[in-house]
Amino acid sequence: GKINQVTAQATLNADWVSGEAIGLEFNKIGNMVIANFSASITNVTGMHLFIGTAPEGFRPSQVTPMPAIFVPTSTTDYEARIMVINPDGSIQIAKNPTVTGTFFCAMVYFV
Repeated sequence: GKINQVTAQATLNADWVSGEAIGLEFNKIGNMVIANFSASITNVTGMHLFIGTAPEGFRPSQVTPMPAIFVPTSTTDYEARIMVINPDGSIQIAKNPTVTGTFFCAMVYFV
């Protein structure tokens, strides 16, 4: 393992499930958090802008946008969206998903 690394998992809103095996894993090294975050939407009816919550101790001190998350728009196409992590840990996506499937992004931010 990496020196001084702490790992924790995010929790997801009921309509989202973990994408990959490490889809919810947040690694913290000092004040830096690195995560390969992926999640799958299982139901596209209703409002699903709230994906889940980052674990305590892994939350940014200010609103932190992740400008390049890739959301499926069909079985073969993706579009870039913005995702935001808030100081309260809430993880939000811009625009409701229109199809079920998995989105993914790499995140690096400071706490």
